[in-house]
Amino acid sequence: MPAARLAVRLKKEGCRVILLNSNPATIQTDLTVADIVCIKPLIPEVVESILDEYRPEGVVATLGGQTGLNLCMECEKLGMWDKYNCRILGTQPASIEKAEGREPFRKAMINAGQPIIASRGISSVAGSSGICNAYSASSDPSSRFYIGGVWKFSSQEC
Repeated sequence: MPAARLAVRLKKEGCRVILLNSNPATIQTDLTVADIVCIKPLIPEVVESILDEYRPEGVVATLGGQTGLNLCMECEKLGMWDKYNCRILGTQPASIEKAEGREPFRKAMINAGQPIIASRGISSVAGSSGICNAYSASSDPSSRFYIGGVWKFSSQEC
């Protein structure tokens, strides 16, 4: 269910809806969708100020796409949900970590007996030197691989 529809539904059910959105040009900023709309940066400090001011009982973080999931996990690691006695409704942080974290996901698939593609995590350019030798890279010289969303190399450069 899209975020705006869920917010309207919750409001009809009698819940007070507080919506955090960094984009003022979306339907979610309409006060018919939420009781309180906070157009602010999507960062833990802003979440904490909202938790402190409004004291919500729960939060639905999974409707914010990847940004919402990342922000939920940052706040979880900082202990905010416990500090403000705010429950995460829907998908829990442990499940988000298992689904989003490469190694926890890989382990979950292995434990479930599911086939996985051979892979290895790297975090530096130097660490990438062995990856081309360990795994067959595409022979297409135009193939590009993104490492951390920034650095790229072709199979020819290995």
